[in-house]
Amino acid sequence: MNSEVLLELENKIERAVSLVVDLRKEKEKLESENQSLKRQLEDFKKEIEEYKKQLRNEFSGSLKSDAGFDSREIRKRLKKLTGKLAALEDSWN
Repeated sequence: MNSEVLLELENKIERAVSLVVDLRKEKEKLESENQSLKRQLEDFKKEIEEYKKQLRNEFSGSLKSDAGFDSREIRKRLKKLTGKLAALEDSWN
């Protein structure tokens, strides 16, 4: 084996090692970002649940004060709203 071939092999190995090091760093960075995004998603889910509770409480309070409401229409609109919230929540998963 002559020195040129050995030098070329050495350069290729050094590039491969450098690439592996870079890929490991990138993997660690992505894993950290992934954990952060998971925490954000959980926070958003909790926030959505709180909004749902608030809406239920506010809506049930307004229903009690409104003697002329149409319960079928309200039920229909609530299903539509909860469907939108569920779709939004699913889009984060």
